[in-house]
Amino acid sequence: MKKPAAKSQSGQVSLRSRQTVWCLLFVIIASWFTYFQNYEYPNRFFWDENYNIASAQKYLNDTFYIGLHPPLGRLLMALGQHFISPDEPNNQYLDKYSASHFSEEITMKGYRVFPVLLGWLTAPLLFLIFLLLLKSPTQSMLLSFLFIFDNALVVHLRGAMLEGALLFFSMSTILLFILLVEKRDAKKLFPWFSLLFGITLACAIGVKVLACILVLLIPALLYKLYPNRRQSAQFLVLTAVGFFVTYLVIWQTHVLLTNTPYKDENDKANYYSASEQYRQIIDAGETSSPIGLFMAIRHSIRKVGFQQSAPALNLCKVSENGSPPILWPLGSHAIMYTSATVKDGVSQYLYLQANPVVWIIGLSGVLFSFAYVVSTLFFWQGRATGRVFYVSVFLVMYVGYMIAVSRIDRVMYLYHYFIPLVLSFILFGLSFAEIRSIGPTKLTQASKDIILMILALCIFISFQFYRPLTYFVPISDEALQRRAIFPLWELRCRGCERKRLWANPVNT
Repeated sequence: MKKPAAKSQSGQVSLRSRQTVWCLLFVIIASWFTYFQNYEYPNRFFWDENYNIASAQKYLNDTFYIGLHPPLGRLLMALGQHFISPDEPNNQYLDKYSASHFSEEITMKGYRVFPVLLGWLTAPLLFLIFLLLLKSPTQSMLLSFLFIFDNALVVHLRGAMLEGALLFFSMSTILLFILLVEKRDAKKLFPWFSLLFGITLACAIGVKVLACILVLLIPALLYKLYPNRRQSAQFLVLTAVGFFVTYLVIWQTHVLLTNTPYKDENDKANYYSASEQYRQIIDAGETSSPIGLFMAIRHSIRKVGFQQSAPALNLCKVSENGSPPILWPLGSHAIMYTSATVKDGVSQYLYLQANPVVWIIGLSGVLFSFAYVVSTLFFWQGRATGRVFYVSVFLVMYVGYMIAVSRIDRVMYLYHYFIPLVLSFILFGLSFAEIRSIGPTKLTQASKDIILMILALCIFISFQFYRPLTYFVPISDEALQRRAIFPLWELRCRGCERKRLWANPVNT
């Protein structure tokens, strides 16, 4: 009797099987409709787009600036604008760190194209991660619903934001980590995967320093390679080469495109927070020299110690959009990115609002994984499988990330949870695969498929319920209030009073 088409005789998943191809194609098409279709709407700034586009315009006009984050995300926005809207004016905000108003000359299509493109392509990456871990194309496709149909991810990644590139390169790094573990005996592939691992890690950290949590994958892989010292050394050398070459290229591109300080009508140059030594390098036109490159990276690292660049969280302030990290897994709290009045009692919204089904599943994945690791260590040693390693690694990353961001003094927002959110999806898939029975009922692969189909249907229905807040669709105040089913979300209509369970917001 033949093996299932999705697996080879060795038990490995075949990427060329008909079932795998159809499932992957479904993920690509479904995520295109949620993420990429009509991504240029609404044609207005929301949330951090005014900062990102002001920075992207500086790359397009060779104008010096020092940003809060590493440059790759905004370089990609500038590249998208260069290719999509090359004839559009792109110098409206050269004198500003943040665009103070929206210019009618701007179309958002170019600036958003790369963040949205990479956000869209993260879905098939996640499918491949599930496929390698679970060996089931059907289950991998159904678990991909967690990413494809989450309202918070969709609304944020459809903008000119950094998180689209951040998640794409982060998931690429995790995928390569899994390939390195699974293919560590493939002598021809292992060096290439090691080099690519370093490249994608550099790109992730080159977008946001929050991606530094991915560094924990290195000791995890070294543990798996032990005691093969030669292979461990090969991995470390090639990863280091890929990382440092890529990271330096990113920064070299940044300094090459930001040579000239902007001068106002009084001929006063804007050096931002550059030191006197760095100003001399800029004036001498030596920003692309080795010392200029070093100074650019040094100033960026100093600015990333960004407790001073934003105030601390103040839950008593009525306009506070931040929330404590301990409440992020519950979706607290929703952020009204932008809104517009259609008529009395009817408005349009872009809301960073979690899909409750998705986030509950993600949180359950973390709790199940913790219980699974503890039970395996103390009670079920004989039942341990290869998935214990992956569950432990991703659980440590999740907990490590949450501890790290909890120690940051400045205000943090719900979208800073996106990396651990996607990790929670992976943890759910891994822990769900280890469930053998529910009470007296044993679970077969077919019954697990049915359970995941039901969960996927619930995810899709919930996504549609919150769809108006994701795509700027007109909605009445009463309909919006019906969606505010959990007080910690603080979901509210325009002009409605803000209420918090733990604080009394006041105007300040």
